[in-house]
Amino acid sequence: MGETNPAKMQRKDVIRLRDANSEKAYFANYSLRVLRVLMEHCVDLGWRETNPVRGVPELKTVQKDREPWPQEPLDVYRDTCPLGTRERLVMDLCVGTGQRIGDVLEMRWSDIENGGFVVRQNKTGKELWVPILPELQIALDAAKRNSVFILTNERGTNRWSYRGASAAVRNVMERIGGSITKFTVDATTRPVSSWRRPVATTWLPR
Repeated sequence: MGETNPAKMQRKDVIRLRDANSEKAYFANYSLRVLRVLMEHCVDLGWRETNPVRGVPELKTVQKDREPWPQEPLDVYRDTCPLGTRERLVMDLCVGTGQRIGDVLEMRWSDIENGGFVVRQNKTGKELWVPILPELQIALDAAKRNSVFILTNERGTNRWSYRGASAAVRNVMERIGGSITKFTVDATTRPVSSWRRPVATTWLPR
């Protein structure tokens, strides 16, 4: 916006601002959202009669599907993180259950029933049963049970946060170096998001 007077901003100015960042669509759309809130506040203060951002469409974006890690970097990661560590367990849970990281961090020991996890997905609200395969069972057997949550913070008193898990995984990747990052371009920004793989599940009736 620079020195633009918010009281005199017009719809054409908003569109020009959006289009000036068209090569960075996510940034352009975020700028629109922030500006929309700001202009609404100007209306509330009596500086303007209308919000010029209302009705201005966001740029269309194409979301790229993240490819899951192939077997080789998974093996390198496992070799680096011994059984019993949180870094190893979070990866084994993501790969072994095929669930989103947010759902994995919410998992409790009490969710294990009949040889599998009963998971209620945060995004869909659906409940499903995911079998625990032998490799994941080995990781669970090696885990400490200091909390109702399977993945805990360093003190073992509460669940592990996404921020903490992501930072820990990033540190592992930095230690491993090129042997893993060459496979995980998307994972350099959101490493724990690229572990999801298709896993056989059973939807549970409500």
